[in-house]
Amino acid sequence: MTRRPLSTACLLLALVTLSLAVVATISSAAPAPAPHLRSGHGLHVTAVRRVDAREVNATVDTAALGKPVNVRVLLPTGYASHVARRYPTLFLYAGTGENANSWTAYGDIEGLTRSLPLIVVMPDVGFGVGDGWFSNWLDRHTSLGPNQWETFQVRELIPWVDENFRTVADRSGRAVAGLSQGGFGSMVAATRHPDLFVSAAAFSGAVDIAYGNLKPLFQSFPISTTISDFVPPFSIFGSLPRHEVNWQGHDPTTLVTNLRGMDVHLYTGNGLPGPYDKPQFIPLGAVEVLAHAETHQMYDHAVATHVPIKLTDYGAGTHSFPYWIHDMRSYLPELMRVFARNAQPPREVSYEATAPRWSQWGWSVADRRTVAEQFTALEHAGRAGFTLAGHGTATVTTPVFYGPGEEIATTVRHGASARHLTLIADEAGRLRLRIALPAEVSFDV
Repeated sequence: MTRRPLSTACLLLALVTLSLAVVATISSAAPAPAPHLRSGHGLHVTAVRRVDAREVNATVDTAALGKPVNVRVLLPTGYASHVARRYPTLFLYAGTGENANSWTAYGDIEGLTRSLPLIVVMPDVGFGVGDGWFSNWLDRHTSLGPNQWETFQVRELIPWVDENFRTVADRSGRAVAGLSQGGFGSMVAATRHPDLFVSAAAFSGAVDIAYGNLKPLFQSFPISTTISDFVPPFSIFGSLPRHEVNWQGHDPTTLVTNLRGMDVHLYTGNGLPGPYDKPQFIPLGAVEVLAHAETHQMYDHAVATHVPIKLTDYGAGTHSFPYWIHDMRSYLPELMRVFARNAQPPREVSYEATAPRWSQWGWSVADRRTVAEQFTALEHAGRAGFTLAGHGTATVTTPVFYGPGEEIATTVRHGASARHLTLIADEAGRLRLRIALPAEVSFDV
């Protein structure tokens, strides 16, 4: 059969069809537009940028910091398609001098989570070289601003994420992890707010700033980082020894008993060159030696106080991302198993803190103290009663345990004395009482 040449019209039609196909292919491969993210919970959204198909960058302003910061949110594959599905969340922190992009740029977090039904939230951790140490600075008037990092990262960011993304918005679906100073951040968030997280991990974490014989060395970390940011050295936790209790109240090792009932993982190398090291990583071995010492100090204190913590000491390895990628690859399957269990809060809880007012697990404590800084420690707190250690007096409000208006026979023991009274639950089902410390309280239920 003789082939007839294509007419000009046919050629034009073919070119148009091909062009449309190319345009359609390019359009389908282009990232979706950036989502609309609402302001709220103290955060004002000033910009939203779609980084790629899974990652979104939000710039937010907050009075807690006084300057804008970035928050990267890495969504699960298929998030846009499964509109009725909710996902657990991992809050993931970078280390000193790093930012919201660090885990994406250097930590392969996109690849590690590609097949997981998991939202990963990565906020900025500071403004300068030394960063914010995940805490509300005692000195709110340095050149860096108010620096209320705990308020931003815990009180504001978590509810903002829950409002703007399809999260499992309770403790059973929320975890926190971080590297180096970010490991301090993950553990200080977990120990100070155990009712918010079901799992926590620290990779080469600076997890001890105020405990044991080496604490002067470990305290030098936050002191030196404030100096590197050209602000007074004791801006974060206060001067020593005047504010020693405040340092302890932000120290994960001191507060390790608050982690009971949580899935906790610590990872560390010993600072010697290991399998992932190249010559440029070897100077980072000295930093890992200190992280190794801090990690073991926290683990040893946990063992001594019967708090279950999982330690992975992999021996040779330096303070660098190849090891943290390896740590994360090990941690993620453990994390997903914890999420799958849908763990419920414990029936009895314990919690210690240095703040004059605090709320955890539905319990609220407000004390009138006889000294400027002190610990209060709630122990064996449940529906049948509690003990509270400290000095001075305190007003305690229970969780919603009882029926509205229910009368509860109560015994309060303070030293050798005991008094008996009847408390009436409020309209929500809570009891409220004022006691002298220390005290043991029992409810006849």
